[in-house]
Amino acid sequence: MKYYTLRPLALAAAVLATMSALPAAAQSLSMTGDGKLDDRTLKFGNETPNVRSMGSFEVKDSANNEFWVYCLDPLTGFSTAQPYSTMPLSTWLLSNGTANNGYDALFDTSRYTNDTIDNGRAAGGYFDRNTATVLNKLTELYQHAYNDSLTSNLKSAAFQYAIWEIEGDTGYSASTAAGGLEYTGGNATFASQVGNYLTALNTGNWAAIGLAAVTNFTFTVYQPGVGSSQVLLSAKPSGVPEPSTLALALLGVVGAASLGRRKAA
Repeated sequence: MKYYTLRPLALAAAVLATMSALPAAAQSLSMTGDGKLDDRTLKFGNETPNVRSMGSFEVKDSANNEFWVYCLDPLTGFSTAQPYSTMPLSTWLLSNGTANNGYDALFDTSRYTNDTIDNGRAAGGYFDRNTATVLNKLTELYQHAYNDSLTSNLKSAAFQYAIWEIEGDTGYSASTAAGGLEYTGGNATFASQVGNYLTALNTGNWAAIGLAAVTNFTFTVYQPGVGSSQVLLSAKPSGVPEPSTLALALLGVVGAASLGRRKAA
């Protein structure tokens, strides 16, 4: 009997390719207790201003992978009781939103469409229906400011505000005082940090706030049933596979190396 030698790197590549082609199973998510959160008083559309804990927090999925997330739904809390499907950010934003509970499905719910403060859009109230622009602006924000946002609770809260502002207003720079999303808490340091991020989004001049460097990310949306829990967005530097995928690839490499040591009979 003959045993054939497989090249470890080739097998690892095959394992990775196979894993990337598999459909994503529903995930359960739980909070790890780590967060970069700050309480700020916000007003959404015609809502009464409320204090909200905002910023990034760490979650753990079904495979015990831990990662940081930001929130895409301004008006819904996070529930660990819900199963979450996963999809790329572009899919969540750019599809029609009906089949995958995407962007349109979220912001077409009555709590958003009944807000008339921003009715200048083609349809609906508090959200920007130009999803291609939303995708571009979110990508730009993350490329320049995501790493910076995780350096303090205040910056993390300001980054969260910027995400909701990209979704909720077509003009980003003057957002702390007008439009579908307003900051009413009066903290000048927080308002200034929000202004830094949003002005750079408007002008493209990230160097002015020391954030000219670009990091590219792969985005994953964690989507529950509409309105049942918070929609979450994770970002991983491009080219870095999931830990579970890496583990499987390593098993493949070890197995291939073992096969290579066997002699033909």
